[in-house]
Amino acid sequence: MEAAITEVVGALAAVLGSVLMLPQVIKTWRSRSAAEISFWMLVVYLTQCVLWIYYGWQKQAHSLVACNVLAFCIVALQLYLKQRFAAAGARVEARRG
Repeated sequence: MEAAITEVVGALAAVLGSVLMLPQVIKTWRSRSAAEISFWMLVVYLTQCVLWIYYGWQKQAHSLVACNVLAFCIVALQLYLKQRFAAAGARVEARRG
């Protein structure tokens, strides 16, 4: 019974960790702005995902790999949106200037 509870807790933690950035991605998409989000925090988060993917691959922990691939994709999307909306904002400012 204890092993089953441990697996459920681990799975819940993995899912929550994987989708941690998703609310921010949704907010960024709706507001068309990511100025308040640190570029370097996103880079560190991406690096963390890559390291966990490598670790999980080496340990043959497929659920760990899958969750971190999902997290990597979400963070990569956030980084893309940050760059996209920053470039769009710069073009708007250039037109005003």
